[in-house]
Amino acid sequence: MKLELYNPSIFKEVFDCISHIVDECKLEFTNFGLTINALDKSHITFISLDFKYHLFDTYEVPENETILIDTVEFIKVLKRCKNDDVLKLETDESNLILTFEGESTRKYNLRLIDNEYETPKPPSIDYPLTIEAPSNLIKDTLSDMKLFSENFRISVDEDYIRLYTEGMKGATEMKYLHGSNIQQYVESGYSIEKFVDIFRASKLSETVELGLGNDLPVTITFKLVTGDGQVSFLLAPRLEEQ
Repeated sequence: MKLELYNPSIFKEVFDCISHIVDECKLEFTNFGLTINALDKSHITFISLDFKYHLFDTYEVPENETILIDTVEFIKVLKRCKNDDVLKLETDESNLILTFEGESTRKYNLRLIDNEYETPKPPSIDYPLTIEAPSNLIKDTLSDMKLFSENFRISVDEDYIRLYTEGMKGATEMKYLHGSNIQQYVESGYSIEKFVDIFRASKLSETVELGLGNDLPVTITFKLVTGDGQVSFLLAPRLEEQ
């Protein structure tokens, strides 16, 4: 296996996010590209990543290959890669080999984990509505809500997406005129901390797609503007009162 990526910031941003949710994950390389399916230990957040092979500037995978990595150690190494470096990935029998080529050439061998990890299957949910919103708007609102509570609620009606929370020290609300053709009302509550972890991936896309229903898990999807892939997160709801 040999991969090259001239824009390593994509990998850095997505794995910074993943490393805050799961300690390890399985990377599956096929003729079609890279996929990841991972579930956190608390079974609250499910990650599904699909990067098409043409996202990479070089993608040589003679046969399907699966590796299991420590995500925390992986992002430690990736953060040493400059955004104008060329990122190269290769494997041998026991290592993932990362090479950064820029002003200098730096090489790192990251030990692979024994591949006994069973890949979880992504769940399928039939949502009553799916809607888009600006990624930065929701990310900034999460910072506002953290001032007052650990949990928040999302509601969508014919006109607005509304994010709000209320705690012992105060309350805050954000309303966004979505402009979509919505004919129903849905509402559910979630952990602010979990949303903050997920929105570490918000730099991948200016907009975020939300799959929502009444007290259902939310699906949060960031699609690369190039159309070369996406990363989705399924987050369980918080059902207690705010």
